[in-house]
Amino acid sequence: MATLHTYFAPAERADNKSLENDVSFFASYQSLHDILNAVPSIGLILNEHRQIVFSNNHLLETVGVSGIEQLMGKRPGEVFNCVNATREPGGCGTSEFCQVCGAARAIMKSLASGQSASGECRITSGNGKIHKAWDFRCVATPFKINQKVFTILSLSDISNEKRRRAMERIFFHDIINTASGLEGFLSYISKANRQKETMPHIDIVRRLSRSLIDEITAQRELSSAENDELTVRREDVYSLDLVSDVVNFMAYHIASKNKNILTCPDSDNIAFQSDATLLRRVLINMLKNALEACAEGEEVSIGCRQEENTVIIWVRNPGTMPRDVQKQIFQRSFSTKGQDRGLGTYSMRLLTEKYLGGTISFTTSAKSGTAFMVRLPIG
Repeated sequence: MATLHTYFAPAERADNKSLENDVSFFASYQSLHDILNAVPSIGLILNEHRQIVFSNNHLLETVGVSGIEQLMGKRPGEVFNCVNATREPGGCGTSEFCQVCGAARAIMKSLASGQSASGECRITSGNGKIHKAWDFRCVATPFKINQKVFTILSLSDISNEKRRRAMERIFFHDIINTASGLEGFLSYISKANRQKETMPHIDIVRRLSRSLIDEITAQRELSSAENDELTVRREDVYSLDLVSDVVNFMAYHIASKNKNILTCPDSDNIAFQSDATLLRRVLINMLKNALEACAEGEEVSIGCRQEENTVIIWVRNPGTMPRDVQKQIFQRSFSTKGQDRGLGTYSMRLLTEKYLGGTISFTTSAKSGTAFMVRLPIG
């Protein structure tokens, strides 16, 4: 019998007798059924030819079959009716398109290395017409029983996660374009209309539009940071210049109404390398949180200094934090301001420690108030 052509994984399959023996062997272990069915993702056991010899119930429910016997001997792409599984006579894993399949690559890598391998797999299911698009996170782990090699393949459906991230990118792109258009239009009006009675109102609306753009940008950056999609762009930064820029921006923010912002007069203008945009975002959040913690008439101070090869930028307010608040301050959804808040301090730590290579901390006492400090390397 001629060997079937393949562009990637071997096309050969087990003979019927061998396949039946493997299926019967795994079917005899009730504990294996219980273990795999307790896992919230799709779980498969494949033979050395990548054919299914065992599966949990999650796969049956996902592909809409009543019994596991309908799946035995098939390969993963064939079970999901992948459009690429029929491109070559050898089936799933053998077409040119299978070279970039995350599941096929993970399985082959795990078999070659003897270790777990992972990837992301996109499957378009259908016959002539497209019925469904799947996104899976795949983990393939090889193991041996009776001198035979098998693979446990775990498939976690991340379709909703992928769809949400795509919609987020579209949303942020469209809404920031709209807000930027508003800012440009207001800039044009302010230049064209110099009447004294209208200029203050136009300036207020322009500040509001800039704040809107800033808030949208902040959410987009946080989303990118959490998804490991944020790019750090290092450049020359001067600490006091950046602090002054942040203070000027926050001077007209609603959080600063009837409150004072003091830039520490002995602050140093330290030159260092960092991503100015991300650091500015951290400092804005620090200053905004400090202002929101103040009562009207109170003062928030901000400053910067150098300690050896580190630049420290700090923000202080006169209030104190209860111990229970201190324990939760950097957690993602914790906030002292009510529900649907709690991203400010979380994003400050995420950006500072994961992307800027620094640290963030705080101190609080009745005598000195509360201070948040960002420490960043100068080099």
